[in-house]
Amino acid sequence: MQNSLEIIDVTLRDGGYVNNFHFSEDDVQSIVYHLDKAHINYIELGYLKGSPFNIKNCGLTSNITPDLFQRLKTLPKQAKLGVMAHPKNVVSEDISRLVDVGLDLIRICITPQNIEQALTLITWSKKQNLKVCANFVRMSRFQLKEVIDNMRRCEESGADVIYAADSLGNMQPKDVTALMAGMKALLNTNTGFHPHDNLGLAGINALTAIKAGASIIDGSLLGMGKGGGNLRTEVIAHLLKNDASLKLDLDIDSLIEAASYVSKYQLRQVNKGGNLFQSYLAMKNMTVEEGDAIYQNALANHSGNWVERIAENI
Repeated sequence: MQNSLEIIDVTLRDGGYVNNFHFSEDDVQSIVYHLDKAHINYIELGYLKGSPFNIKNCGLTSNITPDLFQRLKTLPKQAKLGVMAHPKNVVSEDISRLVDVGLDLIRICITPQNIEQALTLITWSKKQNLKVCANFVRMSRFQLKEVIDNMRRCEESGADVIYAADSLGNMQPKDVTALMAGMKALLNTNTGFHPHDNLGLAGINALTAIKAGASIIDGSLLGMGKGGGNLRTEVIAHLLKNDASLKLDLDIDSLIEAASYVSKYQLRQVNKGGNLFQSYLAMKNMTVEEGDAIYQNALANHSGNWVERIAENI
């Protein structure tokens, strides 16, 4: 493991898929305050101009406005604040409005279909002196050779970090080792890893990625996140804090305090179909949206046996 590891907490963005981004501003402020107190490096406040999915009735963190950002910017003493942007929703002027009020980090969500738009945003964002992450999603559906050219293009356009996101929670440690080692060998910039926990492997996958050279890792408080949930920020912080070689100054008690503001949102809504459903989707390398259509079909036909419904459609 290396000495330059950083942690990004994504609770207010990825966790928003659990509660439709309906965090109260008071809770957002408390979460930001305690994450900063815990010495988390970056806090992702939410999306800029919405998620890539057509979700109705979205709340506060689905679109971080300049006014909201300006209020939150006064809270952290050390942590940097960022947002996630999807190229189909965002133009450079949208980012500029947040730059004007102190944005530190922009993360661009990248698919094979939006690469040209993404490159434009990366180039422009670097000219604004932002830290830029190029986040390649659903990596379990791709071999590295299928995306490496696009990763290099992002690097050449100025991205500071090339991220591999296990969006479907399908990857195993051996997959992570091969992917991260390949990225380190073929790219010149820093690499990051975003794990999901559908198969209960987010923790070991994160540690594997770090060992393979990842310089940034994503987590969310209590693992709150889309599908099977994310790597738990408070748990990975505890594990990393005990690794003397990393020299991380993490305050676990402050992370527990931050997580206390998140627990009530998890209690209000559970993952559709439960953890078994989310694990099954990961095993089949399916997205939440693909599984949801089959799940709704099972309900419409008064059948609780969603496993059979999914199997019929594979």
